[in-house]
Amino acid sequence: MVSHSEIMGEILLEGLHDHIGLWSLLWHFQELPDPAVRRRETMALVEELLGQGWFEVGFPTSDGRGFEPWNSAPDVSIARINKEWDALGQEPNIGEIVWFNLTSNGEMEARRHVARA
Repeated sequence: MVSHSEIMGEILLEGLHDHIGLWSLLWHFQELPDPAVRRRETMALVEELLGQGWFEVGFPTSDGRGFEPWNSAPDVSIARINKEWDALGQEPNIGEIVWFNLTSNGEMEARRHVARA
């Protein structure tokens, strides 16, 4: 399995070009056979992304150019994601539950990551 730090690097780079959906994070753990483990790993990654202040959560605007953030603290956002995942009753698919958008701090970290590579 790829390490969380390698996944973080990939997600930061992807964030420079587009919003990232929850299902995209989950995809990094697709080789894990247990759905509960995939969810736990995905949510650990979400906690790290939000805890570092590199991403905000919300949804892209209808034209796909802007982003409508939830404007909530990381712990509130994480609780909401978990609640909506429970309500969904399955693993999230494209467009479901939440999207992630780089913050200015996240963009700086992504650019540092590019420079190190």
